[in-house]
Amino acid sequence: SCDCLSWRCSMVDGGKILSGSASELVTLVVTTSPIPSHPSLVLLRTLLNSFRKHLVDFENYNLLLVCDGFSRSDGKDQLCSKEAYQQFLDSVQ
Repeated sequence: SCDCLSWRCSMVDGGKILSGSASELVTLVVTTSPIPSHPSLVLLRTLLNSFRKHLVDFENYNLLLVCDGFSRSDGKDQLCSKEAYQQFLDSVQ
C-alpha cells in the first residue's frame, strides 16, 4: 500500500516487506500499439507530460515502454504501415 502524501511505500515481496520511496519500488509500464497516427509521438509525449505534472519524483522512476509489435495473430492489416511503425520505434529510442 502507498501513502500518497509522503510517497513512502511498503510492499510485500515473497513474504518480505520492502520499504522505500515509490520511485524505488515501482516501475511504470507504458504499452503502445500500432495506430494510424504513427509515427507521431503526441500520445506518448502527452502521457509522459502528465506523469511529470502529477507524479512526485517522476524522473526517478524506472520506465518500461512496451511496443507490442507490428504483426497481428489474426492476419488482419494493422492500422498503420510497417514503415510508419518502424519510424515510431526509431523515434522513441
